[in-house]
Amino acid sequence: MLNAAQKQQYFGKDLEDLTVARNYYKWIIEIFKPYLGNIVAEISAGNGNFTYFLAKESIKRIFAFEPSGNMYPLLSDKFKKNESVTTMNTYLGEKHQEFLNVFDSVLYVNVLEHIEDDKKELTYAYKTIKKN
Repeated sequence: MLNAAQKQQYFGKDLEDLTVARNYYKWIIEIFKPYLGNIVAEISAGNGNFTYFLAKESIKRIFAFEPSGNMYPLLSDKFKKNESVTTMNTYLGEKHQEFLNVFDSVLYVNVLEHIEDDKKELTYAYKTIKKN
C-alpha cells in the first residue's frame, strides 16, 4: 500500500532546468555551511540536485526526504552507492517521531513556500533538531 507521500506526483520540470545551476547551489551551500553540522535532513530533495552538493561537504550523514512517487526513484538511484546519503520516499511529518533530536540542521531549499501548512511542517523540523 502506498503512503500519502508516494501517491503524490511532482513532475519536476523546474528541477531539470536547475540541474545546470551549479553556481546557485554552491552559493546556497556557502551560506548554509557554518550551520550544517554532521547529520542533516534535506526536505523535498527532488531529483537530488542540491543533495549532490551537500554530499560533497564534510557531512557524516544526509537524510534526503522526497515525497513525490515519481521523483523519488531519481533521487534514490542517484545516491544508491553513497553510504552517507539515506533517501526516504516520505514526508518529514510522517517520520518525525523516528528522528526526534537527531538532526544538526533541517534544510528546505525552494520548498517551504510550497508546503500548505508551513507552521506545522516547521514544528516537525524543530522537534527533529538536536537541542543546543
